[in-house]
Amino acid sequence: MMMLLKAWALTVSLGAAPAPARTLLRIEERDLDGASHVVGPGVAILDISSTLNIGVDRAALLERVQASAPGSSSQELVQDLLQLQSFLNEGAGAGLKPLEQALSEWAREGGTPAANAKLQGAYRQWGQSSLQVMEYAHRSLSGGDPRRARLREALNVALERNAGASIEQLYATITQVGAEEARRLRGELEEVLREEGVSVQMGAWVTTRGEGSRPVHLPNFDTYEPQGRVDIERFKILLSEEQKAQLRQADQLARDLQSRRFSGALGPEARERLAQLFSSTRACVGALREQLDAFLRGKDPTTQRLRAAAETTRAQLESYGVFMDGLAAKYRAPPSTASSADFLIGTNEDLDEAARRTRQSVEQFSVLLTALNAQAAGLDEVGKRLLKQLTECRQTFTTDVGSVLQTLTSVFQTLAGAQSIHTAALELGAEVLRLALEDLPESTTLDLADAGRRAPGDTVVLKFALRRGERPAQELEVRHLQLQRVLVHLETVVGLIFAQQPRDMGGSSTSRFQVAPAYSVLFKGASRTSGFWNNVLTPGIGANLSALDFDKDGTPELGAAVTLALFRDFVQVGYGYNVFRDRGYLFFGVGLPLPVLGFSAGASRATSAGSVP
Repeated sequence: MMMLLKAWALTVSLGAAPAPARTLLRIEERDLDGASHVVGPGVAILDISSTLNIGVDRAALLERVQASAPGSSSQELVQDLLQLQSFLNEGAGAGLKPLEQALSEWAREGGTPAANAKLQGAYRQWGQSSLQVMEYAHRSLSGGDPRRARLREALNVALERNAGASIEQLYATITQVGAEEARRLRGELEEVLREEGVSVQMGAWVTTRGEGSRPVHLPNFDTYEPQGRVDIERFKILLSEEQKAQLRQADQLARDLQSRRFSGALGPEARERLAQLFSSTRACVGALREQLDAFLRGKDPTTQRLRAAAETTRAQLESYGVFMDGLAAKYRAPPSTASSADFLIGTNEDLDEAARRTRQSVEQFSVLLTALNAQAAGLDEVGKRLLKQLTECRQTFTTDVGSVLQTLTSVFQTLAGAQSIHTAALELGAEVLRLALEDLPESTTLDLADAGRRAPGDTVVLKFALRRGERPAQELEVRHLQLQRVLVHLETVVGLIFAQQPRDMGGSSTSRFQVAPAYSVLFKGASRTSGFWNNVLTPGIGANLSALDFDKDGTPELGAAVTLALFRDFVQVGYGYNVFRDRGYLFFGVGLPLPVLGFSAGASRATSAGSVP
């Protein structure tokens, strides 16, 4: 006892230094290859089929609880518990490992002076935590803290009981008494926090580009039903039905490109269909303008009462007609850009403005219709014809034009990348359990295959929150885990290639390149650290199969090639061999941003839709 007190008296002040900020959630990823990866803070990248083991750092949680409500009755308890736990953890971790190593070396070297010295030093380091516990208990002498006085009394009893024991046994006794006091403090704290109405919640969501956000089940943390299991095959090479349709569309597009020399991916049929859409209102606009003009020429009292509404409707109609005629002319003119991306963005803006103006016109038609119906008894034949024409035009604009514009606008917004994910709006639903600290599970497991449909680029969001009574939840930590196909896998990609055709194969074409439908089977993998690699570069290497026709006889010829794909498969280059004609060829491939109106395209750009559900 005196030896320990002397040692403690010789130590420098061992007051607890403030702990560095640390993450609240401990996340470990286990992938399909059996490898484990610690998931760090910030936006982390995970494999789309991994399993996550999620634990809560209780010491970090207590620190957040302490900081969340200064002055509450739990503050002092939290501070004492955290300080005592830090001393005990240092002894169990940082001090015990060097001691184990020193003991092993001492056994190997047979007790040499050097081994003895190292072992003694390790004992001293291991004993530091015991001295810290002694110092912690001693503070009760001046402060009168009953909890520390309780610890000091327990230490005195234990050390008296072990009088004459070795220094190592005394160190272990002090650590054991400190651990028992920590358990008592934890029980007292949990009781106080229960009285204060403190509880915690953790929720999880999958946020996708196509479906928005949906909650997923975390065992022991909520009562949500598990999502349907969706396993994503790593080495699938068969074309899906969707990709077969893409390949047929690519074949038709290749024929169109070969025969008509389209500029870029936007052909005349596409532009003409858009032009027809924008000019489809012309007949209704013209007929309604005539009826409005005839009505406004009338001199009877009913016409005079409705003149203001009719004038406003005519002005609205004139502006709408000029705008839609301008769009029709724009889309019948030669394309101003060969860039498919520019086309998508520009068309999205045109469609959005057309939809807005159509809604405004329908609203004005409704205003005039209401006024006409209120005066129906006094309307002459001109007024009745206006009422009938106005009703027909409102129906046309609402159903035929309005619905088509709304649908197309949403399609082009998706293609142009206009949809975004706002995880800040995610709220913990009623199904998420409110857990007292003593009921908080040590960990939970999230198998991503049980999280339902997902695709590369989707995000898993974890939120851990603190509640006090019925006050709104206070977010303590939010983690964003981006899903990618990190492990090596196969993707099947459909698109077009431009193959360098031999000059001596006959035919009337003067082009050096032949356009052909093709698909590639690519080995790919993603990075756990680089967003540029995953979202921009996206390299893949593999085999490309194409349907060539070098001799222009209408019979497909099989082309087999080695290819490198980059930039989300928009760019492919490689060297192939025409099996039927015994000719080699260089080629480059492009991923077309389908669907494009005019090609009856229900497919997207060359993509791996068959690989990811």
